[in-house]
Amino acid sequence: RVCVAGAQAGKGARAGPGAWRCVGRFLGKALGDRQLVPALGLETPLLRQLLGKKVGLADLKCVDPALHQSLSWALENSVEGVLFETFAVQDQDGEGQDGDEKEGNDAGGLADGDADGLAGGEVGGEAGGAGCKAAVQTGSENPGGEKPGGGSGLGDGNLVDLIPGGRGVAVTDSNKGEYVSLRAAWRLTFSVEEELAALRKGLADVVAPDLLKAFDESELDRLLTGLPEVDVDHLRAYVSFQGGLEHDSARVLWLFEYWRALPAASKGKLLSFVTGADRVPLDGCLYIHSTYARKYARKYAYLSVYLSILFFCPEQCCPPPRLRPRFDPPLCLVHGGSDPAPLPHAHTCFNQLVLPGYPTYDVLAHKFDTLLDHCDGTFALA
Repeated sequence: RVCVAGAQAGKGARAGPGAWRCVGRFLGKALGDRQLVPALGLETPLLRQLLGKKVGLADLKCVDPALHQSLSWALENSVEGVLFETFAVQDQDGEGQDGDEKEGNDAGGLADGDADGLAGGEVGGEAGGAGCKAAVQTGSENPGGEKPGGGSGLGDGNLVDLIPGGRGVAVTDSNKGEYVSLRAAWRLTFSVEEELAALRKGLADVVAPDLLKAFDESELDRLLTGLPEVDVDHLRAYVSFQGGLEHDSARVLWLFEYWRALPAASKGKLLSFVTGADRVPLDGCLYIHSTYARKYARKYAYLSVYLSILFFCPEQCCPPPRLRPRFDPPLCLVHGGSDPAPLPHAHTCFNQLVLPGYPTYDVLAHKFDTLLDHCDGTFALA
């Protein structure tokens, strides 16, 4: 899974804004071409920030579980005489106060707290996020004479004040709520502010931000990664046929009977063999009659027409398309001759599955079992 807030590996290994802007354009182009990128896997906090939403302590759990647990414990318990921290962090992932829980927080037993059910305050509010941002940009001089946000950059352990003069302000029970909010803000947003801005700018180069605001983070994730479940019955309803096969041909009936009986992972593996992806696009042939499709069809329709105009028909305006039950190209079963010896084969560029002339269900099941046992989901030339 990808989250900019979790990508702080040091100055030498950190990608610059140009690379992140390129990633943003890639995401926009994937939306425009209706290409799934499930391997990219954007974390929920990053998706929320791409949509211009605030993130909070709850979002920290998937990025830094140990820090989330420690901060959650601090909110529910007294930190007097236990937590010896100040309103400052090290500008370096895995070092200093942000990553060195064993030196300060673990000594007070913060890791033993229960983080369940704690949402914390939202990051980026006027009192919290703005104060953190100002401190990062203009904070006081440190003992070495460098400004907190300056020096040689990320990776050299620069101390950054979360509030003006924060390194001299101890965390107490009375101010721990503000500290938790600012600490989460730093970890999720302000420590990677430049990269986030570049990523959003790259996405906005291709897709207008206002169009994406109609979606929440889970919907945007489905647009990019597809629907995780393969509904074989809906899949069968929208398949096309070539070479003499029909919807009631024996091989077709056997294939879908076999496919329906597979475990969920194997269903996706077989779909990947045919189409190159183990998931179905949000406007693909699955879920066309489902509650999910009906609920979000209008949202996706307006995004689709914008992207269609942008990429395919810039000189004419089309009415918002319906959520059509289709792959592009359509999923197709092709007659592969009467010889029962060959294994099934696929043309993934055309979403075609070629079915040889298997005489019985058992023969077909054996061939597909062999195929799934030896298919690793990657492309290869024979």
